[in-house]
Amino acid sequence: MQKPEIKCNTCGTIDWQYSRQYGDYHLWRCRTCQLIVLFPQPTNSELESLYGQNYFVQHLEAQMPQTSKDIEKEIQKRYHFVHWLEMTSKRGYRKNFRDWLRHRLSAKSAGR
Repeated sequence: MQKPEIKCNTCGTIDWQYSRQYGDYHLWRCRTCQLIVLFPQPTNSELESLYGQNYFVQHLEAQMPQTSKDIEKEIQKRYHFVHWLEMTSKRGYRKNFRDWLRHRLSAKSAGR
């Protein structure tokens, strides 16, 4: 089994730990930020066979907010995320992102 020699899309490191097998593929976890990647990556033809032409459209339609209150909540979430990105980019994006991610994950596990 070949270890990925690619940079992590989240933190930029090349420090992978084997996680488990998924069909013909292997899942690898970044030791720095815990991102999980599939390696080797599926080819374009494999992806086309997995996802039909309308796959993403159907899933997006199912996730669309149904009421104006839901739409307002979604807009607020996106606004706050964009604002956070702007602020963290001024102060060192990667470090702040890891801190934010740790905070979110610990809040989630604590049930907040």
